[in-house]
Amino acid sequence: MKKFIYFFLFIILSLFSCINESNFEEIKGQYFGQPLPGKIPQVFAPGLISTGFHEMNICFSPSGKEMFFFRCGPAYTPRAIFYSKMVDSIWSIPKELPFVNINRSDYYPFVSPNGDKLYFNSTRIKDSSEISEDFYHGIWFAEKVNGMWENPQEINFGLDYEINGTNPSVALSGNIYFNAEIERNVSDIYVSKYKNGSYQEPEKLSDAVNSNTHDFHPYIAPDESYILFDSMRESESFGYQDIYISFRNDDDKWLKAINLGRIVNTENVELRPFVTFDQKYLFFISNKYTLKKLTKNQLSSEEFTNILQSPGNGSQDIYWVDASFIQELKKQVLAN
Repeated sequence: MKKFIYFFLFIILSLFSCINESNFEEIKGQYFGQPLPGKIPQVFAPGLISTGFHEMNICFSPSGKEMFFFRCGPAYTPRAIFYSKMVDSIWSIPKELPFVNINRSDYYPFVSPNGDKLYFNSTRIKDSSEISEDFYHGIWFAEKVNGMWENPQEINFGLDYEINGTNPSVALSGNIYFNAEIERNVSDIYVSKYKNGSYQEPEKLSDAVNSNTHDFHPYIAPDESYILFDSMRESESFGYQDIYISFRNDDDKWLKAINLGRIVNTENVELRPFVTFDQKYLFFISNKYTLKKLTKNQLSSEEFTNILQSPGNGSQDIYWVDASFIQELKKQVLAN
């Protein structure tokens, strides 16, 4: 049985690595050489980064010269984090990070504001390449030393019980935000403050951010002036799952979270936001179905397969959009 599972993983990961790899030659320019988006969201790097598989999240380093994204198969497994770096103005072909887990259990990467740490989730067991039997979502980080990513280590939150938190996002202060089901069987947004070189016991954010339903996948602005996340609150939603925002006021309190609006949210699922460190572009994930109707002409197997492996087929794809509307929204909220 194990041999079959490993064979299955090999086939899927081989597909991951061979999708349009010839298109990766000589990709130059900021943001993987893609045309910059305007006020209407666009699929990011279609056929290169956004494919017919699930692309679950993306982040860039503060310099914009390193890119990390998380991809998985149709059944949300196996999972793999991919990494690409701009060298002499040319982007490298995305490959898995060197500390890969044999079970491909690493996901939701987030690079620190100073670019020297990579945070992510993993179900690996401490000091082992094996996967946890109870699918425990640990939060890990790897440090960059002399330009190379070192072996990762799990974060110790100093608790008597394990934190089963996902989608870490880190501020300049070192404070780490994530979602977890700690106090009830509903996901809430938490923060673990970084003091004197260690993480403190996580605190649930106020009801201004959290709701009575599931709140997921936070992105914290580097200065912690606002937080983005996705939620399943039906009464305020355009669809099944939307992205929300909460601003922090001058009294250091979170203001009531509001729907980010039609610029981003649709009747589809929108989730896992990330804003570039220059605050210019908002990335997010959506499962919009945008494939055009098939032609009446007879298709070859290869042509049909290429269609299925394209973004817009209902799987999760990466989108990006001009983020200037966030500051405009902040002015409106603080003025009221």
